[in-house]
Amino acid sequence: MSGKLNRKDWGLGWNTALETGGFLLSDDVKLAFEVQAVAEAAAA
Repeated sequence: MSGKLNRKDWGLGWNTALETGGFLLSDDVKLAFEVQAVAEAAAA
């Protein structure tokens, strides 16, 4: 499962310009999840 969030939607607007051009942080934060689950046996 994956997705992305815009960090500015969560009030995280801080950034700084780099000497070589561009910015230190992107507005988009990419998320990736790997989830595993084990079903619990039913109570007798």
